[in-house]
Formats: sequence, structure tokens, C-alpha cells
Amino acid sequence: ESDSANNCSSAVTVVVPQTPATPPDLVVESPSVSNNSPDAGETLTLSATVRNQGDGDSAPTTLRYYRSGDATISTADTLVDTDTVSGLAADGTSSESVGLTAPLSAGTYYYGACVDVVSGESDTTNNCSPAVTVTVPTTPVPPSSLYGAFALDLRSCDGGGDHAVGLVVDRATEQEALDAARQACQDDGGSADRCFAVSFRRCLAIGFGVGGRGGDCSLGQGQGATLAEAEAARLSFCADRQGFTDCSIVTSVCNSRDDGVTE
Repeated sequence: ESDSANNCSSAVTVVVPQTPATPPDLVVESPSVSNNSPDAGETLTLSATVRNQGDGDSAPTTLRYYRSGDATISTADTLVDTDTVSGLAADGTSSESVGLTAPLSAGTYYYGACVDVVSGESDTTNNCSPAVTVTVPTTPVPPSSLYGAFALDLRSCDGGGDHAVGLVVDRATEQEALDAARQACQDDGGSADRCFAVSFRRCLAIGFGVGGRGGDCSLGQGQGATLAEAEAARLSFCADRQGFTDCSIVTSVCNSRDDGVTE
């Protein structure tokens, strides 16, 4: 070897931080919300207290607020906001809060907070709070002051049903709706003494059922606060109460609601 004096590398420095003799230990306690049952989109306040239950001072850190689908809060949940937490002496506390908007969908949600780990912390497994429950109720469908009506003359089951139908919505009175539906049924070829009519206030679904009962059929109606409710009511009655094996929705309508919205 031409030079045996250069066989060793230069040094790299490794610094091992000294663990404080009296380490801090941060926990998040007493989570609460200003309203446990807010309406969808309503503002609420989420509060929590960070406490240093260790024997040493803690450095400033960050408190992170989360929304969870279960009662266990962790950093894997949905982050909704953050707060800065100042340094805390042993047994010191910091009360924090944040304004949030309730989810737009009805359901049960869980909120809480986790504080970021600080240097030298003695226990890093207890930095998240318990959960506080928030339930967003289902928003009632506004009523309708208007009337609709459905009239039917079902003559036979041939070819998917030989029938005459009258269907009207948004009439000022129930009688006006019933009369208009009967007239529409007759205009569709129905008989005046066979065009039977029913009224409805919110939504109505018309469905056809066939099969079972020796080949009988049915063209009937179901009612509900929404189109989905009305259709489900008709299909359930057709299959469960009337016993038909092939039930389908022909059409569904709603009267205009008092808030001006039409489904």
C-alpha cells in the first residue's frame, strides 16, 4: 500500500438528547361541546383542557381537534382544527376551544382532541382525549299546504294492465284535487263510476304489481314525506300485503312544499 496513514474515515457526530430528570406528561381532559344535538350546519364550540401531569415543564405544542366515526379518538381520525398550547409547568393546565360547523348529514359523530408529543415526555400513549358525542337529527320535511289526488280505473291485467289514470298535484283544496283527478281519469278513457280517487298532501308513488294470486294484478299508490318514502311504501304494500311477486314503480310525484322546494 502506497499510503497507510489514510485508512480511517472522518468522524460523524451523533447527539443523544438528555432525558429530563423530571419529564413532562401531557394529557387532554374534559372534552365538551356547546350543543350535543345541533342542526345540520349549525355552529358549535368544542372545548378541552390540556394538563401536564408530569413532574417537569413542557414545551409549547399543538392541540389537534378530530371528528371520529367511533368513540375512540386518535390522530387517524378526521382533523377539523388546531390550537397552539403554551408551555406548561408541572400540573399546569390550559383550557382550549374552537368553533366548528356541525356536519350536514344526520347521524351520530364523535369529537375529541389530541396534543402533540413534546420532547422528553414520559408517556406518549395518553395524548388523546375521550370522545364527546354529537348527534345531528334528521331534518323534518316541511309540510305542504297543497293537495294532490290520484284516480284509477283498472279494467284488466292484460298487457301490463288495461287502465285509465288521473294524477294531479298542487291544488288549493282536497275537493278540487279529487275532482280534477277523476276528470283526468275519465279523459284517459275511464268510466265515471269506476274512476275512484284518493288525495295526498306530500308525495305519492304509483306502482304496478303482477304475479301470484292466480295472475291478478294491481295498480296502486303509496304515500310518504319524500319520493323515496312513497315509493318504498308502495313496493312494500304490493309485495308484503298484496302478495305480488313482480312489483315496480310507474311514476311518483310530490306537491310543492311550503318552503317552495319541489322534489
